[in-house]
Amino acid sequence: ALKDVKARNPKALVLATPVIAEDTYFQLLRECDMLVALETPRDFVAVGQWFHDFHQVSDEEVVELLRHAAMRGEGKNSGPWGTLSQTA
Repeated sequence: ALKDVKARNPKALVLATPVIAEDTYFQLLRECDMLVALETPRDFVAVGQWFHDFHQVSDEEVVELLRHAAMRGEGKNSGPWGTLSQTA
């Protein structure tokens, strides 16, 4: 995702995440202008271990959530990522 956004030549590319493995932090730092992380635990195994509720989300739910978020702004089915469409 970072490489895709970087290819669009943004003024700045900032990655923000609540938790990230320390080695991944330094790998991704090379791909963006700034990386903000609340936690970089040394004993990181999986993202889910740092959340009370980290259940699986279906593709359909993600598409619906993105569609809803895009429509909140100007009532259009688009956002900074372009027009949303569901692929098979």
